[in-house]
Amino acid sequence: MKHISEISTIADAIVKRYIARGIIPIAYGDDICMAMIESFLLKKEAINKNFNRKSKIETYYTAVLNRMCCEQIRKEFKHWKNTEPIDNQINETTSANLPDLDLIIKQEVTLLFNILDQMTIDGKRFKVMLFFYYNVPFLKGIIEHWATEKSLFVYDILNRKEKITKDEVYEKMKDAINYVEEMNKKRDAIRMWFTSRVSILLTILNKDDRAYHTKETIALLLERKK
Repeated sequence: MKHISEISTIADAIVKRYIARGIIPIAYGDDICMAMIESFLLKKEAINKNFNRKSKIETYYTAVLNRMCCEQIRKEFKHWKNTEPIDNQINETTSANLPDLDLIIKQEVTLLFNILDQMTIDGKRFKVMLFFYYNVPFLKGIIEHWATEKSLFVYDILNRKEKITKDEVYEKMKDAINYVEEMNKKRDAIRMWFTSRVSILLTILNKDDRAYHTKETIALLLERKK
């Protein structure tokens, strides 16, 4: 494993990027960074064991730490919204120049759903499967918009009251898609289709380095859709 100072440098860079986007309040940047490092050290054996050497170790650690950062954002977001800035952490000038957190999130949510709506070939299906994959409650009408008269059966297929494995997730996706679209796709084909679509979505969201979205931040945006 790389030296702790290098891990700290990667974590700090990730947090600063989210601060710049207005996702993490500047007052909580150090706390988030420390929480990420602590989590990394606690899981370092499993993290190193899962390294497949298909990428540089720095790239792998960046992805792991970014996921940990997203976990902290999801955990602390409500607290940040309900807490007033502390005078000795943020002065008036800095506070006035910070982007509005609600506005930034709303803009990203709007962009996400605009992109999904423009996916004309299988956008309706993909939107449903995103909510299902991330286990986010379906928006009203989202399944009906795709499955029409077959919606009730689709709701039954995509029921996630119990914890299920990733293979089971893709199995249910396969069953729903084959039923609605009268196809005979295999589970691996559905997995490859979904993975490819998520990759395309992230490429568009992060175009020209405007943001640093990951699979985890997609879940955060879905949860914020009203």
